[in-house]
Amino acid sequence: MREEHYNDLIRFYHDELSSNLKKLSCNPEAIVPWDLLQDHLRRFGRLVALISLTALPVMMAAGEPEVNVDSQSSHHEGQTSFGGVIVTNQKKQDIYRRVADVIEDCNRLGYL
Repeated sequence: MREEHYNDLIRFYHDELSSNLKKLSCNPEAIVPWDLLQDHLRRFGRLVALISLTALPVMMAAGEPEVNVDSQSSHHEGQTSFGGVIVTNQKKQDIYRRVADVIEDCNRLGYL
């Protein structure tokens, strides 16, 4: 599904960015033309893979109790508790899969 819609999402992003720049009385083609965005995706896309290693687990934990970094972690069968957040093995697998998907996409798109 990501492969089908990636280009549409990037085009939508660029269109929305351009629209908002116009609202600010700027010339979007002078600031971020489509070719420059494509170049930046190729040049800086590998950072997406790196950032996903830390950002995705945090984003996927949204809505769960805050993590108290001063507390010790403890392990129980099938789950890990860290600062009051219980992360089940299934949740860990979901996070690992999402990070792997991002890395696979970055590789497929030639960003790595």
